[in-house]
Amino acid sequence: MINPSPHYDLEAFRNQIELTRQGVAYLNHAGMSPLPVPSKIAMIDALDRMSSSGSDAYAEILFPVAKRLKSCLARLVNSVPAEIAFIENTSIGLNILAQSLPLVLGDSVLICDAEFPSNVYAWQNLATKGVEVRVTPSANGGMSLDAVDDVRDERTKVVAVSGIQFLSGRREDLTVLGEY
Repeated sequence: MINPSPHYDLEAFRNQIELTRQGVAYLNHAGMSPLPVPSKIAMIDALDRMSSSGSDAYAEILFPVAKRLKSCLARLVNSVPAEIAFIENTSIGLNILAQSLPLVLGDSVLICDAEFPSNVYAWQNLATKGVEVRVTPSANGGMSLDAVDDVRDERTKVVAVSGIQFLSGRREDLTVLGEY
């Protein structure tokens, strides 16, 4: 069973967002959201430094942060920093991933009918290679193992699903799905 409680102090995080201190409940869908105050301050500081010092300040700010972030991410995914790459957004990342997999004519990819559009289009683009995208009906706001069972076969190579469904907020049990 998935533990719904976060592993961090949610109240402390909420207090860093000016909007929530005003009594507003903001339901973030990962597109845009109000910034925590420390992020806002860091961005303003970076802009001030870049506007007065030019591109040298940009490199001084970006490179150390990127190096630390790559190290942290590598530890998180049991990798090495050289295998971590930064890209503009999730849509581009999904397209890179979809186009990089060795999928061929006749292979299939499964997606849920409640999937975020970026996770649909990346796989639909593979139709030019003859890859079939099979859409499973959602159940309880997300991917149903029964629906996966109904449409998967030996040609199914990928099940593409968001960890959190954007329409329903359902948190998918990726461990169970991966073992299925």
